[in-house]
Amino acid sequence: MSSSGGAANRSAPVTAAAVAAALALLVSACAPPTPPGPPPKPERVTLPQAALTARDEGRYADAAGLVEQAAAGVSSPQAQRLLLRAGLLYERAGDAANARRLLQSASAARGDTTVDALATLLEARLALPEDGARALKLLRNGPPEGLPQPDHEQWLRTLARAQVDQSMPLQAVDTLVRRGKLLDTEAGKADNQAQLWHALNTIPMDTLRSHVPGKPDIAGGWLELAYAVRNNRLDADALSKAVNDWIDRYPQHPATTSGFAAKRRDAAVRTLQPPSRLAVLLPLTGALADYGRAVERGFLAAYYQTPADQRPALHIYDVGKAGMNSFAAYRDAVENGADLVIGPLSKHALQRITVWGNYPVPLLALNRVSSAPDHATGLYQFGLAPEDDAVAAAALATRLGYRRAVSLTPDNDWGQRIETAFRKALADRGGRVLEHAAYPPDADDFSDAITAVLNLDASARRYRQLRSTLHRDINYQPRRRQDVQFVFMAALPSKARLLRPQIRFHHGIGLPVIATSHAYSGHDDPEADQDMNGLDLVEIPWLTGSTQAPPLKTIQSAATHAWPKLATSQPRLMALGADAYRLAAPLDVLAAEPTLSIPGLTGRLAVDGNGVIHRGLDGARIDGGHLKPLPDISEPLGLSAPQ
Repeated sequence: MSSSGGAANRSAPVTAAAVAAALALLVSACAPPTPPGPPPKPERVTLPQAALTARDEGRYADAAGLVEQAAAGVSSPQAQRLLLRAGLLYERAGDAANARRLLQSASAARGDTTVDALATLLEARLALPEDGARALKLLRNGPPEGLPQPDHEQWLRTLARAQVDQSMPLQAVDTLVRRGKLLDTEAGKADNQAQLWHALNTIPMDTLRSHVPGKPDIAGGWLELAYAVRNNRLDADALSKAVNDWIDRYPQHPATTSGFAAKRRDAAVRTLQPPSRLAVLLPLTGALADYGRAVERGFLAAYYQTPADQRPALHIYDVGKAGMNSFAAYRDAVENGADLVIGPLSKHALQRITVWGNYPVPLLALNRVSSAPDHATGLYQFGLAPEDDAVAAAALATRLGYRRAVSLTPDNDWGQRIETAFRKALADRGGRVLEHAAYPPDADDFSDAITAVLNLDASARRYRQLRSTLHRDINYQPRRRQDVQFVFMAALPSKARLLRPQIRFHHGIGLPVIATSHAYSGHDDPEADQDMNGLDLVEIPWLTGSTQAPPLKTIQSAATHAWPKLATSQPRLMALGADAYRLAAPLDVLAAEPTLSIPGLTGRLAVDGNGVIHRGLDGARIDGGHLKPLPDISEPLGLSAPQ
């Protein structure tokens, strides 16, 4: 035995009491821990039957008044609980003043768990419309244990709203899945699923894509369902298949057992059906008749590609000199049951109609006006806007590796619009316009503008100053600025054919020039376009020949065969008419999902939050006097976000 053991044996004798204490300690250490008491039972919420009836009928102010009366007959803290529930009903009725009054009146009983929770919930709901961050801060650590089920559900619903408001839709989905497990009525479950679907539709597609496939739980299933619908929103057959496959994989999911997934599938497919009745407003007489006819022919070429039994009824109104004014035509179309009105074409005609913030029948205008109300419900603006060209030209430049530009645009409103849009789009992509010159629109000699942007005028001034200082002639070679990588040019064909060689003459040899589509006439004319050889530009798919989708090729072929002269003289307007018809069916879908786009003959088409249709264009080059697509530019230019 060790010496330490011997020392222990020489210690004081052990008493019976000490042994008993040691045994008790040993038993205590080995025994399982005492289980905690049961969680507090949720309070049973008892409200007057009349108040419940009023609430269920949507008469929230009446229900709040009845609950407030009931609070007068009970003691604290039950009275304060009822007052706060009345406040929540007032808030739901839109009566924030009474809701705040009751929030203050209940402050005396703070310290009671349920009163504190209800007060926090009411405070968050009052904050939510204007301060989602505060609402989220109030609710994110709750709800407390023991909160009655109706209040618990309301807490989670409000928390999810705050999370969506603060761009946290994934967290909102998890919150609403938790809420769904508390619900026991079909109406409550349907409401929760509607809130879930709203949250899912606010998730950016890139984020949604990164979470699919996810965990095969309820939340993961919701994410997959949202992706199946949103990723196939423009293809009815693919959408139906994707949702049906999802239902087969998730037979016990709440979205399957409730029929929600099947209903969303059917609703999404219905949105892709063309309208039953279409009205088209075009100038078919008067000064704009040729333009109106070109749009009409392109529209009809697309219209007649639809099987006869699926074509919408069609009424075309003349809003030219011999026809109706555009406002009267729109009103007549509405009265005659049109589901969608397309047109008019001119800004003046469109300005007559852009007077509402809410259109009784959606209007797909074939132009853009700045006078239209922002976020006007039912108004869509689609045209060959020069701003689209400017943005696409900036995208082409950066795709080719250029960032520093000088720009030449005509000295008029059209030129200023293009310059402004190009400057912003280039800056958004990390580039810069170093200098800009506005040339006289009617001039044939652009020396002043070109020498100004290339700093040749400054080079000449330095030469004159040096010669004056030295009092003798010296050798002089004009030298353009060296920091510029390309010239941006906006010009109509007659001026573009002059500008391009003049830029080369003024020491611009080897300097890339990028133009908008307006530089090209729209038809093959190699003799006239020889001087533009090497010019890069953006152009519509109808003219570049890059319409890969079979339906687009069929439409263009039919239009060209039926109306060859118009197809040569007005190809862009024919393409505009064809795309206007093709937009009729998916317009609402595109407006709801700005990241979606469809191929068109005027470009790749997407709809922004203000109902403006933007076009992504093709890259092209003049080569041997002919327009040819740029081989290395396969994606549409101008629609994707700047990198």
